[in-house]
Amino acid sequence: MQCPACALERPPDATICPRCNSDLVEPQSRVDYPRTPQEPPQQWTVISSPDRPTRMPRWVLVVAGVAVLAVLGTGIGYAVGRGGTTNGAGPQAGPSGTVPAAQPTIPTRPAVRQQATALDALITSSKATRGKLGDALNNVEQCQNLAGAATQLVQVEAERYAEIHQLQALAVDALPGGASMRDELVEALTYSMEADQGYADWARALSGGCVAPAGHDRNWQTADVASQKATDAKLQFLSAWNPVAATNGLPTRVDTDL
Repeated sequence: MQCPACALERPPDATICPRCNSDLVEPQSRVDYPRTPQEPPQQWTVISSPDRPTRMPRWVLVVAGVAVLAVLGTGIGYAVGRGGTTNGAGPQAGPSGTVPAAQPTIPTRPAVRQQATALDALITSSKATRGKLGDALNNVEQCQNLAGAATQLVQVEAERYAEIHQLQALAVDALPGGASMRDELVEALTYSMEADQGYADWARALSGGCVAPAGHDRNWQTADVASQKATDAKLQFLSAWNPVAATNGLPTRVDTDL
């Protein structure tokens, strides 16, 4: 067979022409296979079976999904509103970056009773002090034992001072209106202490001798004004204290108990 390009007689079994390097392999004839006609898409027929559950309508699934989302949204909103915690780490910051304020602690009943009892004990001590004051003033009015009466009045003043400091250290946060009630009693005892000091000065001024009934000088008048202010403050305190005392099974008081 000759080379189709240069007509050189090709060597047997040669696939490339030694002269022109042309391809000597004869191309295979093209085979046309008959096309298979395309089948139309198969039609499927749905056959209902009495043993097969009926498919739920689409609108039912939509309504159920909306209800679930509403429940989840309510739960998330409640958790955010409560300032939920994470792993016990405490209140979490809200969208504005602020942490919700801690709720105030409600006092327990034993704490109320304990604080009320402590305050009542101080009132009892104040009543004993007032008794010493009355004895000393009677002696001065009768011009009897003036030196002893003056010493006793100084002692009463010192006891008032100690009661004021003891009262200021008392815990009253569990009592209704405890802080303002304590302040009113401190004010009352402070005026009483000023009155005690004036009465002691009055007794010392009469120590040189007097005729009963003893006259009332400027010291006595100063003491009497302070005593009246003390009475007004005591009544203000008692108006708040007596309901608390009654609620806790403690005796109610009058101004002469202070």
